[in-house]
Amino acid sequence: ARQLLRDAGWKDRDRDGIREKNTLELSFKLYAEEGWVTGLKMAIIVKDAFKKLGINAKVEKIERSTLLEKLRDGSFEAALVRLETTPYTDPYQFWHSSQADRGYNFSRFVNTEADYLLERARLEKDAGSRSKHYAKLQQIIHNEIPVIFLFSHQTLMAISPPLRELDINPSDIYFPFRMRKVEEGTGPTN
Repeated sequence: ARQLLRDAGWKDRDRDGIREKNTLELSFKLYAEEGWVTGLKMAIIVKDAFKKLGINAKVEKIERSTLLEKLRDGSFEAALVRLETTPYTDPYQFWHSSQADRGYNFSRFVNTEADYLLERARLEKDAGSRSKHYAKLQQIIHNEIPVIFLFSHQTLMAISPPLRELDINPSDIYFPFRMRKVEEGTGPTN
């Protein structure tokens, strides 16, 4: 990366640790959601990684609704965004070109093949066939890099043996299960 930057003319001529080209400093503003502890920690890690390359990532804490506004209208340079989804979330809203100015396609990603795959997947009743469309979409996103995925949060839950009845709601990220204790000798299994 350092060599690519040098080859492109970005050098630290004044030796302040930040690269310049002519009189322009190599820097960008990185929005991080205020109150999102993980995101703020990640912003510091990202800032430090860019600093090692001679790039000034200026972290700015921002309230979530203001951040979403900026993401929707495209008035940002970079942002750490948390999207809470489930394995059943339709990726159309994140990747279809029609969502670039009104949905969650904040990177303004436009790709006709990706659009086709998303549309076909929505019409596909068979989960296996739908997965094949999504696998091809994933490869396109991997190749074009419209966003950089930093991590995926997973939750592991343990359930006590007396608990026999469980209502699952995969769309609720924080409380996906509503649990009820079922007394011994009662419930649907007896």
